[in-house]
Amino acid sequence: MRVFLCSYNDFTLAIPIKYVLSIFLVTETPENKTAYFTGGSSAEECRMNIRLPYLFNCHDVKIHHGIIIKKEYSEDSVTENILLTAEIKSEHNIPSAHFHPVPKSLSYFKITDYIKGIHFNTHEDCAVPDGVMPELTLLLNPAKLVKAVNKEYNHD
Repeated sequence: MRVFLCSYNDFTLAIPIKYVLSIFLVTETPENKTAYFTGGSSAEECRMNIRLPYLFNCHDVKIHHGIIIKKEYSEDSVTENILLTAEIKSEHNIPSAHFHPVPKSLSYFKITDYIKGIHFNTHEDCAVPDGVMPELTLLLNPAKLVKAVNKEYNHD
């Protein structure tokens, strides 16, 4: 599975490329919220921005990239859903079989609802530019995250 790897403090976040429409550099400082709307007054111009560092309680992680999610993975066909994330360090191929299910004992943590799997990196996996990946990689389920955030903010 092809993924973008984003480096956070103690883990790496893997975002499957199949969900990604495009990527852009974030030049403005995002709002200090987990999720917020930007854009025009009409629904057609509205964008939902989701700050992944806030979602993972990594408030000190700087946002470098915005990832626009493909519309077919969004519940809302009008709103553009953008994941604001830490720097994308690399694109990698990690076989789906290398990701393990999230243990049920962690279901207490709401964030695990949006994680498809967990991968523990080997030394061979860690050959990425600018250093070594943390040992833990979390596979994000962007479609489930976008659906939940849009439902919570009642945006139809």
